[in-house]
Amino acid sequence: MAEDSTSLTSDGDASRTHDEATLQHNVGSEQRFDQDEGSLGQLKFLWFQKARHLSDLKRFDEAANGALGALKLLWALRTRHIITSIGSILVLISLLLVPFTQQLLDFYPCLQIDLSNKATIPRSNLVRTLTNESITAGIGNVDYGAQAAVIMGITDDEPAQVSPFCPSGNCTFTEEYASGGYCSYCKDVTDEIEVSEHNITIPGWGIATNGANSAFALELARDGFAGVRMLYSWLPYMVVNRTADRCDGGIRGGNWTCLGRGAAECYIVPCVRRYKASVKQGVLGENITSLVVALNRDYRISTALSVIDMKCINSTERALLREEGHSIFDASTEWLLYNTSQPGFPSLRSECIYEGDRMDTGSLMSYFEDVFSGSIGTQKGSLGRGDSFLGGALFNFGDVSFASISKRFDNLADALTVYVRGRYSIHPVEGNVQKAETCVKVRWPWITLAAVVLVLGVGFYAGTLWMVRCTRDDTVRHDFKTSLLPLLFHGLEGKILEAYSQDSQTVSSINHHAEDLRVRLVKDERGWGFKEEAI
Repeated sequence: MAEDSTSLTSDGDASRTHDEATLQHNVGSEQRFDQDEGSLGQLKFLWFQKARHLSDLKRFDEAANGALGALKLLWALRTRHIITSIGSILVLISLLLVPFTQQLLDFYPCLQIDLSNKATIPRSNLVRTLTNESITAGIGNVDYGAQAAVIMGITDDEPAQVSPFCPSGNCTFTEEYASGGYCSYCKDVTDEIEVSEHNITIPGWGIATNGANSAFALELARDGFAGVRMLYSWLPYMVVNRTADRCDGGIRGGNWTCLGRGAAECYIVPCVRRYKASVKQGVLGENITSLVVALNRDYRISTALSVIDMKCINSTERALLREEGHSIFDASTEWLLYNTSQPGFPSLRSECIYEGDRMDTGSLMSYFEDVFSGSIGTQKGSLGRGDSFLGGALFNFGDVSFASISKRFDNLADALTVYVRGRYSIHPVEGNVQKAETCVKVRWPWITLAAVVLVLGVGFYAGTLWMVRCTRDDTVRHDFKTSLLPLLFHGLEGKILEAYSQDSQTVSSINHHAEDLRVRLVKDERGWGFKEEAI
């Protein structure tokens, strides 16, 4: 069953709403009880149109005053008077309305959009690690922030992450978004290793290891991107073909420590990735939703290679691309590579274009050569030491595998991506801030009892009015209802009082006589009164 819900700005509003609902119910219950009491009072006098036990007078009054009296009257009548029985049932089930009404409204914590705030996540349309001064001078120097990102990416176990602006700690970003950054690519080339006595090499590489003073050698990989080549050997296992203790008695593929040797080359590639994100309890969850697209395939080209996000541009911009001859795309095209220096290229919104820098890859290669090139040894007293600044973190005291190497370079790419997204975030992603509130919803099944009371109440009041309408004025008064005064002015006839007055000095004796005495409300020359009728 559908449930309607709305939000309240605070717990105080929730408490106030609950109190107001309870107050409205209590006021309604009082009004309904007054109507029940008046109707039962009127039915009391209608009941005595015929000869009845005088004790029924007491039962009607008790029924109008509470549930126990209503139960007694219902038992005494035993459906002999349907309308009065309905009235008694109404009094009984009305007691359940309070707990039912309290369950009708459900208050629960919820998150609602805060229209006064906007959440943001940094993104970059430019992929570059150069300093501003080096750009001006045409010299490729990597910015200190980017250098720090490289070091943290290699040495930290956990990947870096951008910092969103989310004041409440819970924010949503409904649309996918793209950002420039860096991606990593690693290739395991252990199968290409050649063993020569105690040395291992790979053809075409300028490094070799001997498993001792040079157990882990690194050099710059020159293949269009900034990359590193790594060659590993561990003398005890390489020479005697012994299995390392940590291999649990067997050689596992990809674990260089078990094999005694290993080689890989890893590259850092400028790229664009598409994301889907949300912030929950202050933690950003950012997932890549589409394949990456590389920028600047070769740093030696004289122009920058860039890419258009085809999901970002509008129909007018698509038409401009076709008019200028850039028609190699259709509705399914997600990325369109192009050259920003090409003459006649149409003007597109900057937030839809992702650009690299022709000097960036060369600068990164130069910096990588400074921090990676060298070797790490395993000799006594120098385990894990050497002239490679970051090689020791990759070597990890000899516990090396292709998976560990690949993970470190993934972290390096993430750290550089965080750096450029923070530095060049001109068009951040905007999202909704969710603030914690107390919501209230109507649980409609709990209104069933109120609906039953309403239906019975309408039937009861309509039946009472119908019976009053059908009764002649000379057989019953219509305005006596619950008033005690008519019973004082028009009580039992005189001969009844004479017969019972001497033995009716206590309530118990009066109740006893009332059970035996049958009376009827009649009107004679002296007015209204209860007259005794024989059984």
